[in-house]
Amino acid sequence: MALKISSGTEVAETAAETPAASGVVSVKDRYDIKLDQPLPEYDNAPAVAYRAVPVRDSNRAMYALVCDPKVPPRLEMVPTLHRLDHTAMVNVIDWDVVDWPLEGRRCPVLILPRPGGKKVFSGPKDERAPFSEDYVTRNFILPAVEILREMHNVGETHRALRPDNIYFGGDDEKTLVIGECFSAQPAVTQPAVLESLESCLSAPGGRGEGLAANDLYSLGVCILSLLIGKYPCSAMTDEEVVAQKLAIGSYTTVTQNYRVSLTIMEVLRGLLSDDISDRWSIEDLALWLNGRRLSPKQPPLPVKATRPMQVGGKGYVTARELANGMARNWEESGALVMEGALDGWLRRSLGDESRTEAMSQAKLLGGQDEPDRALARAIIALDPEGPIRLRGLASTIGGMGTFGAMYNEDEAAKKLIADAIQMSLPSFWMEQQVTVRPEMSHGVARLDRMRATLMRPGIGYGLERVLYELNPDTPCKSPLFERDYVATLDHLLPAMERATAAREGDLKRLIDRDIAAYIGAHYRRSVSGDLADIETDDAGLAATAQVRMLAMLQDSLARGKAFPSLCKAAAKLLDPAVRRFHSHSTRKRVRQMMQKAEREGRLQHLVTIVTNPVEIDQDEKGYLRATNDFTRSAVETIKVRNHIKNQGKIAAEVGGQFSSGLAGMLAALICAIAAIVRLA
Repeated sequence: MALKISSGTEVAETAAETPAASGVVSVKDRYDIKLDQPLPEYDNAPAVAYRAVPVRDSNRAMYALVCDPKVPPRLEMVPTLHRLDHTAMVNVIDWDVVDWPLEGRRCPVLILPRPGGKKVFSGPKDERAPFSEDYVTRNFILPAVEILREMHNVGETHRALRPDNIYFGGDDEKTLVIGECFSAQPAVTQPAVLESLESCLSAPGGRGEGLAANDLYSLGVCILSLLIGKYPCSAMTDEEVVAQKLAIGSYTTVTQNYRVSLTIMEVLRGLLSDDISDRWSIEDLALWLNGRRLSPKQPPLPVKATRPMQVGGKGYVTARELANGMARNWEESGALVMEGALDGWLRRSLGDESRTEAMSQAKLLGGQDEPDRALARAIIALDPEGPIRLRGLASTIGGMGTFGAMYNEDEAAKKLIADAIQMSLPSFWMEQQVTVRPEMSHGVARLDRMRATLMRPGIGYGLERVLYELNPDTPCKSPLFERDYVATLDHLLPAMERATAAREGDLKRLIDRDIAAYIGAHYRRSVSGDLADIETDDAGLAATAQVRMLAMLQDSLARGKAFPSLCKAAAKLLDPAVRRFHSHSTRKRVRQMMQKAEREGRLQHLVTIVTNPVEIDQDEKGYLRATNDFTRSAVETIKVRNHIKNQGKIAAEVGGQFSSGLAGMLAALICAIAAIVRLA
């Protein structure tokens, strides 16, 4: 299931083999997945299919798709499309995250209705008898128009239209059903022949949600496949398909010498146009179905240079081909930009002044000290309609989020996203566009806003926050959830409960950078205050802020659920907050209350105990009284000690005074006696 970031075109073609097993996995107590009944005919790589049985209606034919946790499914779109009820499309009935014994971890699972028949094509190399134009029009084009119109009207795209994702509606093969589009990121499993030029120049993970025009392009290729009984360009590799599209255009590459009627040729020419402004819309296709004949424009061939530019041992004669070649030979291509050879080729051999001027702008802010930025901008200047390319990164404007989701465990890939945003490559890409559409402005503005988030160093921000903001389907990647799958914010606390229950030893913190960023990106209220407190040097305040954030989630998202293991871990984490109480008896009482709160499983109770203003005030007052009493006692003690220390001196002084007085009294007495004697 691994994706190679270097080539940007390789994805798994088949579902991974899983060992045989027996038993049942329950989904929400409503569906039972039979582990011993795999359904490989419904696999949609990298997801694998098993029989699913509804608890209340065992006769209803369903199947479960177990998704690869490393390729996040498109769960965000499930509620939106759940209301789409069309018999010609496989839609999601329900989903959940379950313990999957075959992988030894938790995995997202989709529950879907079985189409009724097998796949029309088992894979890209499969061939079958061609269908008639009438059959294809009635059973595929017509329902596809209805389905895509509904999807596009609610702002969603299918992005998984391909011949081996089309099923027969039954064993009689009289109808066709379009397969699901939820089990993987958009277009990640699409062969290059199914994708428009700007999309297949991107890495599979960087194609993004795309536009309605992307679905219509794929629809055109599917129509041709059904009519000829095989994949177009099935003998070519993805690289060869891309090169051919760049050289002679998509329509010519895909249709080759296949024989179709002029009526169908009109449809294919309209749907396979490389110029998105000329590509047919859903309404154009609906008009064609109603009998109106249109005249698609013949796309002009790209301007060719009088002599080729050599890169990586190959010669390129068009600007787009050269841009693709430079992106694939990054180290060698830097010299072409910085030494000026490219400018001369554009001016003298290609004769394209607009590209020459764009190249000058590209080098203006990307000089010798920033060779990667200069080369990335130069590639945009050569091919402004193509994706943003920076070393291993090749992504459309809307594909940065899906690229991050696909390669979230690859630090080099994540750094490329950060570099592209910091280098302002999306803004430069926008400057080079001849025609600006609203979705372009929205996508570029969103990426520009991410620059400020990216530059914030604190917990809850940085690249982690950017990746979660750009793609809501990205699960929380905290190391705490290594064997778990946190698909939504609702899954966060239950996952923490499982992790703390299974963990040996105390946690140093409950909220790391990933968890903080995930909460910040998904929670509807601001948590910036608590995030600031988490990073304070006060251990008690930092611990309290962490537990307070989790308590806030429990109160708003899981009020009726108890999390005793998480509370136990939180109570241990709050020990510095307990130690802030001065009274030993208060500490003992607080800890007893916390033990009771642990068993109740309410995080807010723990926070209330350690932040109780009455308890804190009484403890402070008691501490002040004790301090004052101690001070007075200390002063008295010092006085006594000083008194004892000076006892000899005091005795000498008092004794001297007493002796002097006594001597005076004796002298007076003697004098009196003498006087009496004399008179006698």
